Amino acid sequence: MPEPLLQVENLVTAFQTDSGLMTAVDGVSWSVTAGKTLGIVGESGCGKSVTAFSINRLLPQPHGRILSGRILFEGRDLVTMPDEELRKLRGSEIGMIFQEPMTALNPVHKIGRQLTEALLLHQPDLSPATAQQRIIEMLQRVRIPSPENRIHEYPHQLSGGMRQRVMIAMALINKPKLLIADEPTTALDVTVQAQILELISDLQKEMGMAVVLITHDLGVIAEVCDEVAVMYAGRIVEKAGVFDLFANPRHAYTQGLLESIPRLDSTPKTLLKAIPGNVPGIADFKPGCRFAERSGREHTSEHLTTRPPVTEIAPGHFVEHCPICVA
Repeated sequence: MPEPLLQVENLVTAFQTDSGLMTAVDGVSWSVTAGKTLGIVGESGCGKSVTAFSINRLLPQPHGRILSGRILFEGRDLVTMPDEELRKLRGSEIGMIFQEPMTALNPVHKIGRQLTEALLLHQPDLSPATAQQRIIEMLQRVRIPSPENRIHEYPHQLSGGMRQRVMIAMALINKPKLLIADEPTTALDVTVQAQILELISDLQKEMGMAVVLITHDLGVIAEVCDEVAVMYAGRIVEKAGVFDLFANPRHAYTQGLLESIPRLDSTPKTLLKAIPGNVPGIADFKPGCRFAERSGREHTSEHLTTRPPVTEIAPGHFVEHCPICVA
């Protein structure tokens, strides 16, 4: 087994609120190796994006903080790394595609200027002509037509799909070893979604980078991921290879997510299955099984107060082993 490029160990991230310190990510562990894609899936509010921002230490300040755990990138702990050293890694060795391209791009600067800044920040010795040529080449690789003209346009002049491609170009302009893609296809139509995912996959093969793909779309997970981590209420409840997870889901939450997917063989015009209720707020996280209230299964007080252990139930297949929620 190759060494992981990125290894997250028992990560605990919290936010200071008026009601005190609230834990949003609670003891999360996973890893990803070079050339592979890890998918992190779960409903909104499960802690997926907080995990991503913790890796880059981009949590909102001063309220967000990492309380404990390690985030090892090529053996270096990003949690304790000095700010100056971490700034050199961001955008050069670790690229990130943010969830909302319209808010992530600066609306008052042209596309070319923003890409130039991302490039020269880590490669200041490049001449202006060389930098512009690299930017145009990268925009061509992300399949933006007439890139020599697009670099003179503002974000509002581009469609949603084009802005997302610009964000991908910006994330990959310095050829990072790791790409964190936070909901890269949100708010895009299905055909553009497919193009964006194909593009990320092609560039991954070309550059040999690792990808952490955060999404709530299990169809996307099935299409592009090698491994899947299912998050619920700040914890990983199940983690396995993509084929194993879809063929043999063991946690009740994973089963509920998979049952809610529309199927071609289902009876037309019947209601889709849905998991009742909503993900609890941070203030309502229980110390024990957090899926108990929505599972439709009877839990004892011990199950609600004692955190279930993480068990390897098959080679490479881990589950938070609440005896009621795990089949």
